[in-house]
Amino acid sequence: MLLQCATNRRWKENFKGKQNVDAKFEWYRFTTRFALPVYNNDMGDIERFNGFRIEMLIRHAADKNLNLYDIVNIKKK
Repeated sequence: MLLQCATNRRWKENFKGKQNVDAKFEWYRFTTRFALPVYNNDMGDIERFNGFRIEMLIRHAADKNLNLYDIVNIKKK
């Protein structure tokens, strides 16, 4: 779901030879957002949502699948 609503797709090349096996078709970076609910301890109801902006490092593997490798640059909004 995070990848479906992601924007700002950027291509990155392999910098190390060992990555040619894992990420044959290089890497991508995407920017996306998500929100997590904050619950009230007394009632158990949702008080608010905390929104986050993240960058995902995606590996484009030899099987042509996009795999989430890491989440970086997490910022609370």
